[in-house]
Amino acid sequence: GLIGYHAACLRGTRVPVHTFVAQSLKLQSQAVRCDWGAVEMPEAHQHMLNQARDEMFHELQVAAIRVPATGTNQLMQALKKHVLNVPRVHVVVKPGNDAEAQLHPAERLLLLKADYANKSEDDLPEEVQNALRFQDDERDLAFCRTNDPDSQVQLVQHVVRLPYANLSAEEVLRRLLPEGVTVPSGYEEVGHILHLNLRDEQWQYRHLIAQVLLEKNTRIRTVVNKTNPTGGMYRVFEMEVLAGEADLETKLLEAGLTFELDFGKIYWNSRLSGERQQLVALMGDTDVLCDACAGVGPISIAAAKRCDRVYANDLNPAAVDYLLKNAKHNGVEDKVEVFNMDGAEFIRQQVRSAPGHRLPTHITMNLPSHAIQLVLPALRGAFHREDWKDAALPTVHVYAFSSEEDPEADTVARICDFLKIMPSTRDATEFSSRKVRNIAPG
Repeated sequence: GLIGYHAACLRGTRVPVHTFVAQSLKLQSQAVRCDWGAVEMPEAHQHMLNQARDEMFHELQVAAIRVPATGTNQLMQALKKHVLNVPRVHVVVKPGNDAEAQLHPAERLLLLKADYANKSEDDLPEEVQNALRFQDDERDLAFCRTNDPDSQVQLVQHVVRLPYANLSAEEVLRRLLPEGVTVPSGYEEVGHILHLNLRDEQWQYRHLIAQVLLEKNTRIRTVVNKTNPTGGMYRVFEMEVLAGEADLETKLLEAGLTFELDFGKIYWNSRLSGERQQLVALMGDTDVLCDACAGVGPISIAAAKRCDRVYANDLNPAAVDYLLKNAKHNGVEDKVEVFNMDGAEFIRQQVRSAPGHRLPTHITMNLPSHAIQLVLPALRGAFHREDWKDAALPTVHVYAFSSEEDPEADTVARICDFLKIMPSTRDATEFSSRKVRNIAPG
């Protein structure tokens, strides 16, 4: 949730502090490691997948029009909005191509949309009805008339056998995985990388799952699985490459901006795209942003498109390298000044006046695991009267995790504790809140 906290400060001015809360379980810190070992699927699972590619199919019930071969092309033009649209499936069935169609040599089947299946003629769209009745206001469908009683235009039902190539990853995995093993659904795409967070019962099938997802997602070239909770100094996690290329350097698009990053070296969460855009929307063309935990720059660079100036910092040197590249790629390198230092020290530095330095109107602390206890306290005693006598104090945006029953109250209490706000003054403080999202452990 978003918690707006207003505390009494210099000259009676109040500092608005916005905190963004996501419910979580206990956090742990882990060393970062990527497993680049050979991607090998167990032989039994490889056999299952090979067999599925050769033999797995899905029967799709569709409506179709039996039509003389000489009228097929014209009928297709008349009904082009109503024909079946399935990749790698021909909408015209010829004799010999499908034994179940039982067509005469001079006949064809024109396959209609799947949702027309098992409907009566009266329930079909008017254009289809007109074709079946040999009439149309705009087209002469007299070609459909024939004296051959075995070759007539008529509505029939037909079964299309869709091969493995036409099946979705969910359909394939639902058939391949044993009972009690669910099909993964909550994965994340980071450029060409598909990021899984598999459950215990899915673990022994991880390579099978990954290979199917790789084959069924044309944008994906690499599939990884998170093997330990997010943690460590740079908030990254251990992962295993399960399928595809062992390449974690990728490029992605967010809100019209291009970002490059190495997923094995920096933290990125595509699910927070909307939250980042919502945050940046609070800023205007006269604002100055101080982004203490900028990562590769999704907030800083988006803000630079709107704000007058951005000071962006991250402790991770790899993130800073990509931040510089991304600022240049997106044409805002002249508006973004980049730092590589401790977030708390960065905050203390940015709220002091210096030649050529603009005091911030917004400060962001997007480090939910540590921002309240490690970064936010940097504000205590940081606002010197002589620096801020002619300036409004900044809005401070802080993200936090909470596993408490009332995450907003818990977060406010922790903010007050670390900022040394006395209990007697808390009731006079104005609060607002917005929940970001629930997250899984780790």
